[in-house]
Amino acid sequence: MAYENNGRGALFQNHKGKDAHPDWKGDIEFKGGVKYELSAWIKQDRNGKDYLSLSIGDVKDENARLPKHPSDLPDHMKGEEQHQGTPPEFDDVPY
Repeated sequence: MAYENNGRGALFQNHKGKDAHPDWKGDIEFKGGVKYELSAWIKQDRNGKDYLSLSIGDVKDENARLPKHPSDLPDHMKGEEQHQGTPPEFDDVPY
């Protein structure tokens, strides 16, 4: 049986080149097996308590990226009806 990684990730200490670079880097996997970059910075609140500031970055798998516009979808994902121009009429809605 395959190990389920959905909703899990890992961070590893980052050897920073610049102060603004994250202190920790890694990835996280969401439903469907899509992995995203994950970054964390160690910061302090106004009371001096440490906390982690997180950022989820780009999809790590180029094949899993969503298109920027629906018209960029592959033909097999567009469905049979493509609405272009005006939206459909809803004259038969009973309210």
